[in-house]
This record gives sequence, C-alpha cells and structure tokens, in this order.
Amino acid sequence: MTDQAHSPKGASSAERWLHCPGSSVLLAQLKLPETDEPDYRGLGTGAHEAAAKCLLEGIDSWEIVGERFHGFELGEPGKCAEGKERIDFNAVQMYVNDARQFMTNSATVYIERRIGEDPEKRPHPDFYGTVDFAAYDTNETIVEDFKYGEGIVVEPEWNEQMLYYAYGILISRPSVRSDRVVRLRICQPRAFHVDGPIREWEITAGEIIHWGETVLIPAMNAAEIDNDFDAGSWCRFCPAKLFCPLLSGIFGAAAKADPAALPNFSNKRIGLEYQQRDAVKFYMQALEAEAYRRLMTGAEVQGIKLVNKKSNRVWKEGAPAIFAERFGQDAYTPAEIKTPAEMERVSPDAKKLVAEFAYHPNTGFTVALADDRRQAVKIEKVEDTFAHMIPKDDADAAS
Repeated sequence: MTDQAHSPKGASSAERWLHCPGSSVLLAQLKLPETDEPDYRGLGTGAHEAAAKCLLEGIDSWEIVGERFHGFELGEPGKCAEGKERIDFNAVQMYVNDARQFMTNSATVYIERRIGEDPEKRPHPDFYGTVDFAAYDTNETIVEDFKYGEGIVVEPEWNEQMLYYAYGILISRPSVRSDRVVRLRICQPRAFHVDGPIREWEITAGEIIHWGETVLIPAMNAAEIDNDFDAGSWCRFCPAKLFCPLLSGIFGAAAKADPAALPNFSNKRIGLEYQQRDAVKFYMQALEAEAYRRLMTGAEVQGIKLVNKKSNRVWKEGAPAIFAERFGQDAYTPAEIKTPAEMERVSPDAKKLVAEFAYHPNTGFTVALADDRRQAVKIEKVEDTFAHMIPKDDADAAS
C-alpha cells in the first residue's frame, strides 16, 4: 500500500468530518494529522498489536507476557521497571476471547486488515483504513472494535467509525443481501459501562449500504470543498482546536459573557448554548496543554508561570513500622468492604451476589444532551401536583 497509514477521511475521525466538513479543509491547510486521539499512540496501539498477534497465531495473551508491543511491555496493570505503563494482558485477552468465537471455518476473517485496498474500487479516493476485527459468515457479519482506553465510553449504536468499516467490508463482497444481519460490537475492557465491557448493536446490510451511499460518501465529497464548521463532541480529538475560527469565537464569547444575564435567556437559547459547552472545554484543554508545552521548553509566556503541583505528604522509608510499634491499631485504617465493581472481579459467585445485593441509589439529577441514552426525568410543576385538590370552578376562576 502506498497510502498514508490513516486516511484524511478515515473511520477513526469520521464523527468529526461528518459533522464538521470544514475541519478537513483546515487540517489540510495546516498540514496536521487527522486526529490527536491518544489511542493512536502508545498503550492503545501496543494493545492492538498484542491482540492481533494472539488472534493470528492462535495463542493467549498470558503466553506472551513480558513481550513488548509498540515499546510497551505486556503484563499485569501497573508500571514496569523503567516506569512505563504496562499493557494489561487481561484486557487484551477479553477482546481476544470475544473475537475468537467468530473465527469459524465458514467465516472470512479480517484481523487488523485493510479495507479499500484496491484504489480502483473505492467509492472515494480517501476511503480506506484498517478494521480491528471482522467476520463475514454465511448469514451475518461481525464487526468488532477494540477500545483500550478507559476515559471515554464508546457506544456501538450508529457509531460512524464502525459503520464505515462495515460499509467497506460489505461493498467488497460480490453480492450482499440487504437483510443480512450486521452486528457491531465494542469491546472496552477498561471502562465501566452499565451494559458491561462488551456491547453489541444489530443493523442490516441494506441500512448500512444506504447510509454509506446517502450519508458517508456525500460527506466525504463535501469535506473536500465545504468550509462550514460545527462544534460538538467531535471536537475532542481535532488537532486544529486552537486554530478553529468557530471554537475561537465560542471561547471569546464565553470569556466575555455576563452570567447575570442568563436568567433572561429563552429556553431555546439556553439549550443551543448548553450544547456548545463541551466545545469550550475542549478548546480550554488544548489551550492548557499548549501553555504547559511552551513553559516546559523554557519559554516565557506573559501572565502565566510553571509551578509545582500540590501533593500530599507520604511516609519516609521505615516510618510505618515505627508508627505501628508506638500506636498499635491506631496507626491503621479499619478494613472496608470492596465496592460492587471490585467484588464482581473476585469470582463468578461474587458477581451473582453483587447483582442481588447492589443497586444504584438516586443521587440527584444532572443535565444531559437530548441524544443521551438515559431516560429523561419529567419534573412535575407544583400547580400540576396539587391540581386534583383544587375544585374545577376555583381553577377556572384562577385562570
């Protein structure tokens, strides 16, 4: 392959350029990479390499503990002798076990395999990339994405990255029935989700091909010439955050805004501006990172300086024994039961008991975007609560 490793309109950044076509033009002008997502570096890349080795060679992750992938050692979670984080071999094995069940004799299996390999058959010149795992079997297609990160939980429903991969696999086949079942699976062992670390969503091949032809390819064409910008969650990994005219404008408006005026905003304006809050946060995070980078190189930046982080005191070597001898049990913290999540990892029996005896307490409310999976809570107005207690004639008179 002569293509660069990641397409400028690849699957991993599809959410961004599908929603913000102007970002592709901006990145091209600035000669920036398609994403600054950490998962493309270090531990995430190493975890994918280790998993691919296991799947391709038919081995388990524990058999290659101690080997290095992308410069990181595979082993128990924590740091190795040189201070670098290890790739968690248990997380790798969870993904390997899940993918392996679909590697049947009747399936065509894709392991870290390129889609859009033949430039002559691509629906767009930039349509290519590498799928983590897929299996094209008799009646269904499995597309699985291994997410090693633990900070951002990923959902499979209408996931643009996975739909991109699935579309690439389906159009590479000679003929595909529109009612073929396609199962999009996310394996994210290190992030908590109420549905567990492995999540699946079903869709038909016909729906994916329709999405590819009416949404994906038109968006790829638009991203070449459209200068429109739109801010949202997709700004998180955009390398052009600090150069984006829209984000700069939103940040400037937020910096100059008067909070005292908020009660006078209409509900529509509150909703529209609330949806931009993440974009402002992403801009701030990028600004903080750039300021830190410059100060760490010894540059003098007006109005800011480099200082030591706050830290808690720690014991010197030998201190625990001295305090235990002098103060006995008063030197120790009383034992506490593990959390439900920690107990689930003790044994299958413990996991069953957790399901019976643990629950999610109501800790109050928070604001979420309209497309959030959680069910909306309807707050009843005081007048509605007591409406049944007011005689109809009195209610009519009051109105």
